[in-house]
Amino acid sequence: MENKPNQEYKHRRGSLFWPLLLIAAGIFLLLNTTNVVESSPWQMLLQLWPLLLVVAGLDGIYRRDGFVGAIILIGVGTIFLLSNLGVVVIGSWLMLLQFWPILLIAFGLDLIIGSRSATSAILGVLVGIALLGAVVWFAFISPGGLRPILQQENLSQPLLEAKEAEVAITASVGNLSLTGGAENDLLLEGDVSRPKNEQIDSKYTLTGTKGRLRIESKGNLNYFYPTANPVWDILLNSQTDIDLQTALIAGEQDLDLTALNVQSLKSETVFGKTTLTLPDQDLSGLDVSVTIGQLVIIVPPQTGLNVTLDTGITNIVVPQGYSREEGRISSANYPDAEHKIDISIEQPIGSLVIKFNR
Repeated sequence: MENKPNQEYKHRRGSLFWPLLLIAAGIFLLLNTTNVVESSPWQMLLQLWPLLLVVAGLDGIYRRDGFVGAIILIGVGTIFLLSNLGVVVIGSWLMLLQFWPILLIAFGLDLIIGSRSATSAILGVLVGIALLGAVVWFAFISPGGLRPILQQENLSQPLLEAKEAEVAITASVGNLSLTGGAENDLLLEGDVSRPKNEQIDSKYTLTGTKGRLRIESKGNLNYFYPTANPVWDILLNSQTDIDLQTALIAGEQDLDLTALNVQSLKSETVFGKTTLTLPDQDLSGLDVSVTIGQLVIIVPPQTGLNVTLDTGITNIVVPQGYSREEGRISSANYPDAEHKIDISIEQPIGSLVIKFNR
């Protein structure tokens, strides 16, 4: 009886998580330093983060901590990795929001089945594969189950007597594309493809010659789009002075201000990518936030740009001739440029790219 604790200790295995993670990091850095992989370290990290799930699953199997949860981690990590590499077209973060309770089920089954014998190990692996197969079936195969059923909706808001306007657009997930080009008598027009469980709420008020438009998506946000995302394709009036606000929980924003008379901008993306194309004109009052993801600023070469930064773990790429200081980026021509743009950026985690408009 006295030797039993020592025997149990001998059967315990050390963790492989950190060794495997160091090996993977070393391989990536080697490929990066030898120019085999030309992407920036942060861009690659955004693509390869699902390897953490795969490594955690392999570590669980090696240490015999349980097999159901380990198989689920490996499978989900592999699906996310294939999505990030473009092999399959799914929304990783949306899938995570949809299926995270599967992990609770898996680890609960691990506690019941355990890994006390070869039989329980085989049973755990089979149960894990079955749960993973259920996720794949619901996501990709189930007829009408989780496949996107998107409805088309047309948006149109007349200017009425407005000479200036405040426009606020809040979307849940998908792709939000916004530029100028609306009809002269319209403040906004566009098309939205949305799921059945989401509604578009629009409210417009007019005070004197100033209009205020609020467009917001409402409904159940717990859905998954394996083959398509909702799309917001919006045109604004090019002649009207506009104070613009946009917000997106997960997805991509493409904001082209070149054909707009924007006086101020406040844009927020929680998870995803924002592309902001700037005009060749004087502009200030721009405030852009991307919590986790990528921000691309496209600026005319002749326009002076001054950026105030609030960043964390953020990889920053700027054109040649731009200067970087603590909390600030400036173009070399900013002091003498005919047109100047000032912008504030908040980006805790992600990649910031500033490039010239061709």
